[in-house]
Amino acid sequence: MMRKDGNLFTSVSEKHSLLILTGLREMDRPVMITEITDLVHNQTLRMMVDDMEEDGLVDIEVVISDRKRVMVSLTDLGRDVALMLSMVNVAVAPGKDIVEKSVDMKYADPILRILRARGPVIASNITKLIPSNITVSKLLTVMEEDGLVKKETPPGKVRPLRFILTPLGVQIADIYQSIYEKITK
Repeated sequence: MMRKDGNLFTSVSEKHSLLILTGLREMDRPVMITEITDLVHNQTLRMMVDDMEEDGLVDIEVVISDRKRVMVSLTDLGRDVALMLSMVNVAVAPGKDIVEKSVDMKYADPILRILRARGPVIASNITKLIPSNITVSKLLTVMEEDGLVKKETPPGKVRPLRFILTPLGVQIADIYQSIYEKITK
């Protein structure tokens, strides 16, 4: 499940990666980076796009004419990933705006892949792999609202301590695993 460099994360693990990649897919042309800021207002947008380029999802071209423009376009891999993420967006919480969905939150991708690989997982075991305990708790709560995970009570226990994927969660985790494998191969 780890990347070749030992990392569990890709650029798809970042907040708003779903929004950015599906937005680029819908635009279906090279766009100025300022057009992406219309989708997401993020101070680290350029760093996110650079990470997407490193993962082979986008091409970045600096065009200098009357002024400097940074153009971003999807690669073939980026188009494949964006299509898969579009399917995720349609399947998860159809009534919600994309930025309110758990799958557009930071670390959604690795948490779903962890649950896919390990089955029922105690939240504290996830926080050993994900840097932020608060983020993990919030994300698991939203994932539960979105129908991707459910709490499971182990036999003999009073409160639900473990998280497990729902059938929809398994489908989405499989898509994220496929994306991860495409990016890391």
